[in-house]
Amino acid sequence: MFRTRRLIAIAAAAAASLGLLASCADSSSPQADGSQDGDAGTLTLYSFTEPTSWDPAGFGESPYLPYALAVYDTLFVIGADGQVTPKLASGYEYNDDRTELTLALEEGIAFDDGTPFDAAAVKANIEHFQAFATPAGPLLQHVADATVVDDETVQLTLSQPDPGLLFSLTQAAGLMGNPNTLGTDEIAREPDGTGPYTLDAQGSVQGSQYVFDRKDEYWGQDYPYSTVTYSVFPDEVARLNAFASGQIQYAHTTTAAAAIDARDAVADATMQDTAVTWEGLFFFDRDGELQPELEDPRVREALALAIDADAMIETIRGGYGEATDQIFSPTMDAFDDALEGSHDYDPERAKQLLGDAGYPDGFTLPWPRTGTILPEIYTAISQYWNEIGVTTDDVQWGPGEAVASIMAGDFGVVYFSNLQLLDTWSVIQLSVAPDTQYNPFGSETSELNELIEELQFAADDERAAAGQAVNEYLVENHWFAPLYRPAMFYLTAPEISLTVQPGYVQPPIWAFAPAS
Repeated sequence: MFRTRRLIAIAAAAAASLGLLASCADSSSPQADGSQDGDAGTLTLYSFTEPTSWDPAGFGESPYLPYALAVYDTLFVIGADGQVTPKLASGYEYNDDRTELTLALEEGIAFDDGTPFDAAAVKANIEHFQAFATPAGPLLQHVADATVVDDETVQLTLSQPDPGLLFSLTQAAGLMGNPNTLGTDEIAREPDGTGPYTLDAQGSVQGSQYVFDRKDEYWGQDYPYSTVTYSVFPDEVARLNAFASGQIQYAHTTTAAAAIDARDAVADATMQDTAVTWEGLFFFDRDGELQPELEDPRVREALALAIDADAMIETIRGGYGEATDQIFSPTMDAFDDALEGSHDYDPERAKQLLGDAGYPDGFTLPWPRTGTILPEIYTAISQYWNEIGVTTDDVQWGPGEAVASIMAGDFGVVYFSNLQLLDTWSVIQLSVAPDTQYNPFGSETSELNELIEELQFAADDERAAAGQAVNEYLVENHWFAPLYRPAMFYLTAPEISLTVQPGYVQPPIWAFAPAS
């Protein structure tokens, strides 16, 4: 059994052969005890949403994480290289069948009221997250028990292996709050964590901005900015105008022309682009409960073949992005290049498939729209479908309604974007497995369940092939119709630098630094 980072470091070479991963300082989250030196002033960022509660279990979805990561630490973090590394945990070890995960914890860390961060605190947070009503609940669905071994060691017992558990502990499930205030009105109003900043409640204005002040003493890395401000801009035009006018120092968008205009408005501004999401069709109603036509995979295939993704990239995305037919990114072991091209534009084939399925004259499809997706996308898809005889009945979601409506199963097919997570299993647990967030109708087949189970219990050298088998099933049965991975454009003012972080929609605070 291991206890401290020092012991882990000494035993690193031996640990590798035993499956024990020890943490080491890296660019994403270096460890350095003591006071925070230097002052780069105020960092002005933005978010397109705002938290409804400061309870750590309430940060269920990734857009809220930047707020959380200012005031809370997670057990693990995702580094700039995309690898999961310990943070509040100092190391970890699985048993042979991967049903027990033992965590060694950093020592000497306390919450603001003096309550120690220890194994009991981890146990309390794990149990609190599981009891909290959150869309991210499946992140810890296989954790059956959290046991305090000693003050610096906690053991998580799993009901079955969970290949995505470490990734889950970099997200909301890994946020650690003060066990004395978890679940109270106090922590819902004001965060209570071990993170590098505290919320300035007096300087914050709901719906407008949130201000965070750096702690004088922080157990981890130094943060250069004494103050960080998040301005709330749900509207893309407003946020890009704010960047262009100097109101904020960072913004992001998937609209190429708008990104270029905003960059050019600020002398020496920097623009980076990378793909962090995929966009396309989610065929939720695969059994035809709400929309009978969607039960036939030929109909789902026809709807996919009717859309010219390459043309949409050129005309709507300004040529930035790449077409894809799979929900797994090229960095995941489930990705299979041979599946690309499965849904290439073929309207004649689409018409034939509709006729073969018994719909030669087409049908009408409810078509929900959200303001967070470019309206040109919905219009283009409606026009493509109209060419094969399918008409759309447009429904407009109000602000913040989309995810709740999706989870309620209000629509059979939806155009949406989904974060490209870092590991195959997390994608499956978010979008494929029954009763997950993006499988609201609980679609499942015995064949797919068997493939998922094979992946879950696969040995390391078998995991890629097992993941690709799941991927092949999803593509060939048209569970989804991804169109492309759009470029996400990150804009930064000349005085700051940004290291784009895989696994985070919005870059966490530690990704920003003075340009000099």
